[in-house]
Formats: sequence, C-alpha cells, structure tokens
Amino acid sequence: MSRSVSRVDESLSRVGRGPTRPVTVSRVTRDASGHEEAEERALALAVEAPLEIRVAGETLAVTMRTPGHDRELALGFLFAEGILRGIDEVGSVAHCGRTGDPDRENVIDVRA
Repeated sequence: MSRSVSRVDESLSRVGRGPTRPVTVSRVTRDASGHEEAEERALALAVEAPLEIRVAGETLAVTMRTPGHDRELALGFLFAEGILRGIDEVGSVAHCGRTGDPDRENVIDVRA
C-alpha cells in the first residue's frame, strides 16, 4: 500500500500583492517498505489579506478579502452598512501609507 502526503514547501511571502501566489507543492509517496518518491509541481493559490477601511482617516472596519477591486469593496461595504447613501457623498477613495510599504495596499480611506 502506498501513502501520499502533500506539503507546501514555500510560504506566501508578501500577502496583499495580488489575488494569487505561486507556491511549490511536493507530493511524497511512500510504499510499504518505506521507499519514498517525491514529485514537485507549481500551483497558484488564492491569497486572502486584510483590508482596513477608514472613513476620513478613522478606522471603521477590517475585513478579509482577495486583493483587487478594493475601492469597490470599501464603497459597497459603506453603502451596505448605511454609512453612505450614494456616490455623491464620496469625494475620494485612496490607499493609505508610504509608497513601497507592503501594507499600503491593505488600508483604504474614503473621504467626503
């Protein structure tokens, strides 16, 4: 009888930089005598990252999401929660933080 075990050999290093991350997965098969064979292949895994939603600079909520379309997500969240009644109440929607900061894409600010 052979037994298969899958394990991820590389971790996701920069969360929040796109909807998928390449990783290498090893499949190790061991037969009854203990002999092992390894097979590696590349996979793309979906990334989930936090998004901090701020209104006028004040943190309102943190939600988990697959990165991308953050502006639409933030506005839809604020509309669904009754904080916004319409798009005419929005002056700007922008990611916050310093350019080059890996967490910059995980914070968004909505202003009137």
